[in-house]
Amino acid sequence: RVWMPRYGDVEELCCNVDDMPPSRIAFFQNVVKQAKYLLPSECRIGMDEGVRLLARLYNNAHELLNPDGSDVDLGFGVFVPACLFNHSCDPNCVWYVSNHGDLAVRTLRPVQKGEDLTIAYWDLHECTEERRRKLQ
Repeated sequence: RVWMPRYGDVEELCCNVDDMPPSRIAFFQNVVKQAKYLLPSECRIGMDEGVRLLARLYNNAHELLNPDGSDVDLGFGVFVPACLFNHSCDPNCVWYVSNHGDLAVRTLRPVQKGEDLTIAYWDLHECTEERRRKLQ
């Protein structure tokens, strides 16, 4: 089934700007300041809106891994439906990017009716303390 984005979907994503460290907010503010020199005037947005947009992208982006298995990342993408999955260190689903650039989700084991579908937000090979730090 193909999901089509609606206007405003990105604005509905988790922002968490109030919980971010000041250094990250300052970095986002600097990006917004620099963007005014790169974007045409009709595309410019205010500082608060820009910081909130960058926070949404930072919190919800999925890393695009090279399908050939190499360590060369292709970049990041925001797939709004995938942002609705919760994290688990024992996930019942895995996501991947198809050869067509679509995000696909596959279950790893049978899932009971009513059971939450979960994915790992971070590499499960990392130690528990590092994953917890990143999830904060």
